[in-house]
Formats: sequence, C-alpha cells, structure tokens
Amino acid sequence: MNYRYVKSRTVLALAVAMGLTVVAGCGSKEGTVEGSVETDISESETALDAEPEGNEEANSLASADAGYVKTLSEESAKEEAADGEDLTYEDANGWRVKYDPDKFEVNGGGPVTTFVYTGESAGTNVITVTYTAEDKAEDAIKTLGDSYGTDITYTESIFPGTEDVKGYWASSTVDTEGSGAYMTAIARDYMDGALIFELTGHHQGDDEERNIEVSDDLASIIDSLEFPYEK
Repeated sequence: MNYRYVKSRTVLALAVAMGLTVVAGCGSKEGTVEGSVETDISESETALDAEPEGNEEANSLASADAGYVKTLSEESAKEEAADGEDLTYEDANGWRVKYDPDKFEVNGGGPVTTFVYTGESAGTNVITVTYTAEDKAEDAIKTLGDSYGTDITYTESIFPGTEDVKGYWASSTVDTEGSGAYMTAIARDYMDGALIFELTGHHQGDDEERNIEVSDDLASIIDSLEFPYEK
C-alpha cells in the first residue's frame, strides 16, 4: 500500500502520494468559499521551466499579490454572510459543507483541506479532508486506524451526505490520562480512490459543557456534507 500520511502535533494533515492531481486556487461568491481547481503536475512544471531567470523580484511580488487576493476573497465571503449565518465551502472534487466562519478557519489550495477550530478549546481541533487515488476507502481507513494505536473501533454505515454509499469509520478512545486527544476518520469510495474526513479533537479536562460544544461544532460540518453533482 502506497498511501502515506504526514502528521504534526499541532495541525494533522494527510499527504497524498506524488502521482495525484494537485489542486490550486481559491475563490468565493455570494457567501460561498470555493475549493481549488485541478491542475496537472506536468503543466505546472512546464510553466516553471518557462520562467525567465533573474526575475525573483517579480515572482515575489506576484506571490504576495496572490496571497493578498486570497485573503480578500475569504474576507469578502465572510462579510457577505450575515451574523450567525454559516458559509458554504465547495470543493473542486464535488463535495461541499457548511461551517461557522466565527469558529473555523478554512485552509485549502492543495490536495488537503482543513477546517481548524478557532473557538475556545483545549489543544487542536481540526477536520482534515483528503482525496487519494492510491487506496479505496476500506484500506485507507485501516491504515489510519492502525496509526491511532491499539484501542480502535472500526464500523461501517451509510456515509454522510448520501443515501446508499457505504462509509468506513475508525475511532480512537479519548486519552483521559494525558492530552485528552481523540481521533475519528470516515471514508468512502470516491471517483478512482477514497475521500477521507479525519477529525482530530481534544477534550478539556472535566469541562463537559465545553467538550460537548466543540464536539457539536465539529460534527455540524460533517452533518452538512453534500455531493451536489453526484447522481
């Protein structure tokens, strides 16, 4: 199995093997934050090779402008959402979710999309979404579950946002003796591979009210999942 995962302690992300399509670009319209547009790796390399030498200053300015435009795009979408209204994130791979822009920061522009919880909480709470063509859902979940440790529960059910698509779950128990960390991953077969939603959370000691609030906020993103172009 060639599926590889790259993780950090602060924000957990999945890296996809090099043969995958790279996703780039970001935009917004009418309260919708759009995901990236697929770009072939060979085309990117050709464009890089064609750049004239000695143009570092222009490249630096272009990069800065791109970052500025992305920031304006995200802020514009946020401003268009009324107070208390959720935004819609629509990904180029054909799925979309709703999220509270006051509680989540969205990071896209590549094969991995993260929804990082910015409200009051203990540790990092994040949903990481990855599409891989290297494995189907069952194998991808088994690989993730094995990385969580020994006390892992595997289940199967209907995948969120669908009526009849099988989903695969791997869930760890809460680390009550240490950081309070827990992890849950769900996956489904999608296109030529698997679509994976991985939730990494942290409980805040005995503050059950806070723990439930954060858990509900994270779950609301998964519960809003839709596949508008899937027949």
